[in-house]
Amino acid sequence: QFRVVNFLVPGDNVPAAEFYVTPLTGAAGGELANVNRWRAQLQLPPVGEAELDELATTVEGTAGTFKVFDLASTAPALKSGERARMLAAILVRGDTSWFFRLTGEIDHVAAQRENFVNFLKSFRFEATP
Repeated sequence: QFRVVNFLVPGDNVPAAEFYVTPLTGAAGGELANVNRWRAQLQLPPVGEAELDELATTVEGTAGTFKVFDLASTAPALKSGERARMLAAILVRGDTSWFFRLTGEIDHVAAQRENFVNFLKSFRFEATP
């Protein structure tokens, strides 16, 4: 119900990866809490504040600066029994945190990384009339 964009990215012989964009008011729990929640979804241990910056890269786009996290499970994490990967980006704009996520089979999501980054670079906000 919070997603403003939601679609599937088909793969060859793997389940489709899911991409979505969600805006939430304020810090939405904070960067560390969100990254650790995503890590838990991939059955990865939590990280501390010190490790957070080491996990992040930035992407400059039309809408602003995105903080990007590339997380991969080390054990099966999908219902299909496959390892998973998640590309997640956070864009803070005004009092809203925008979350961009692509999750799916590890190799399929890895192959979509350039498309994910290009989407972030091209994402923009248009003024409403």
